[in-house]
Amino acid sequence: MPRWPAAPPDQGAGSQVHQTVPFIVVSNQALRDPLQARRCFSSIASEEKRLTEPNKDGALGKTVLYRGVGMVPFRVLVRLKIFQLAGVAGLAIPINTFLVQGSVSSVQAVMATALVVGCAAASVTLWYYSRRYVGELSLLQRPGERQQSLCFSVLDFWGNREDNIVPPERLIAPLQGCSATQLSEIAEQSLLPIDVEGDRQYIISLRHGRLVNKQKLMNVLKGGLSREETGT
Repeated sequence: MPRWPAAPPDQGAGSQVHQTVPFIVVSNQALRDPLQARRCFSSIASEEKRLTEPNKDGALGKTVLYRGVGMVPFRVLVRLKIFQLAGVAGLAIPINTFLVQGSVSSVQAVMATALVVGCAAASVTLWYYSRRYVGELSLLQRPGERQQSLCFSVLDFWGNREDNIVPPERLIAPLQGCSATQLSEIAEQSLLPIDVEGDRQYIISLRHGRLVNKQKLMNVLKGGLSREETGT
């Protein structure tokens, strides 16, 4: 368990203030057990990294509103798509040679064609939804700037995180003007499309996703953020 040293006494004006660094008491039994000692020193390194690493989100004034569900398996599927395309590309020439020069039946030809077309269709579908399914929706505000921006975090072609920052006035609020009954019906739907002018249509799930900051999220989806920026 980490123990924090007491704060040093006041040394008066002109004295240097040093950052307090935590220390961990290691027992003799932990030092005799290599596995336990490794875990102990690993926790020390993790704690030191947490304290010394700068808070990038705080510097940007980041406020997370929503996090999508199932992003880890979805990322795995998107990355497996790359190996699928590589496999199909590697088999394209042998399959084509076999169909042209070999003696094949119509059933075999149809099955080979369906295999190639099916792999291509699955890859295109995964690529389409990976660019639209939102893994994280947040508000960004840089220091010294009054205007806030929306950040839609999705997956790119390679399965890496892609942050798309858009001004709030380009968001077409999907819940603007909806009554309480309509809001209840929309909340029960699995997916909610969000259109952004000049960009694309994003998809979130109010039913299954994690609403980190529900009040601000509803305000954004109702168009309140754009009205605040324009003063209307």
